[in-house]
Formats: sequence, structure tokens, C-alpha cells
Amino acid sequence: MSVSIFYIWRTYERNKEWRNPIVFYESTIRYKPDSLRLRNNLAMAYIDAGREEDAIREYKNAISLGDYRAAIRELKKSLEIDNGFLYSHESLALIYFNQGRFDEAKKEALFILEREPDNKIGREVLEKISF
Repeated sequence: MSVSIFYIWRTYERNKEWRNPIVFYESTIRYKPDSLRLRNNLAMAYIDAGREEDAIREYKNAISLGDYRAAIRELKKSLEIDNGFLYSHESLALIYFNQGRFDEAKKEALFILEREPDNKIGREVLEKISF
């Protein structure tokens, strides 16, 4: 009986986490800190919540963990479906910047800023390239 109560309680607690994407991803990352997908999804949730600094940190964490070639390939696939999807352009800008591919990073940052002039990721990439 006490085991059943424990699992009922644990299910109830976990369901509360599912209601808020940030809480869900932050809690799940504790169990799988090297997950690129979880870190990228957390960054997108931060963007949706207006937490740009947190999003930039998580994008950088995801990039530092990842296989750049696979990430670039997947991001480009997403842009074939919807070229206006700024999350993918932001990720590409950060990846290209971290790889030292500044011309490509600048191109992505400019694309982002044309559509969203106050975008922090686009501005940060351009500022760093300019120095």
C-alpha cells in the first residue's frame, strides 16, 4: 500500500512539472545533462518566456555538447520546412560563430535581425564578430 501511495504522489508531482515547459526541461536535464535536445528545447522555452539571457546560455550549452555537423544538418532541414523559423537561424548563428565561421554566422544574424530587430542572439553574434 505504501509503495502505491509513493507512486501516486510521485506521478502527481511530476504532472505539475509538465504544466510549465521551463520547469519540465530544467528538472529533466538533471537526469540527462548531456541531452542536446533537452537543452535546445529549454532554450526555446526561455525565449518564449522572454528570458533571452537564459536562452543564450542554454543554446551555448547545447552547442558545446554537440556534434556540429549533425546539428547543422538538422537545423537546415527545419529551415527547408520553414525558413522563417528564427530558433533555427539563432542556433546556426551560434554554431557558426563557435566554429569560427564568421561570414556564415553574420549572414544568419543579419537574417534574424531583419525579422526581429531586438533579437539578443542576433545582436550578440554581430557585436562579437565586429570586434
